[in-house]
Amino acid sequence: MKQVYESLEGKDFEIVAVDIGEDRDKVAAYIAKGEYPFHVLLDSDKSVSKAYRVTSIPVSVFVDREGRIAYRKLGTMKEDEMRSVLESLVE
Repeated sequence: MKQVYESLEGKDFEIVAVDIGEDRDKVAAYIAKGEYPFHVLLDSDKSVSKAYRVTSIPVSVFVDREGRIAYRKLGTMKEDEMRSVLESLVE
């Protein structure tokens, strides 16, 4: 995800990684290592997960500019697939 984000930097998009169920300090320590150059949301009350109907992880949800789900992938997503989806959304 980091490589895709960096390769498309400057385009009109945002990546938000949503963490479900992990301790705030653990997430903060991981972010401090520089692993995520994008936003990370700690969804401790699972409100975001519920809003986007996330029932299992990993899942990738791509939201368009109007806030609609444009693409959803359950399971691990390969870098080339992620790049393709993002490129289609920012065109």
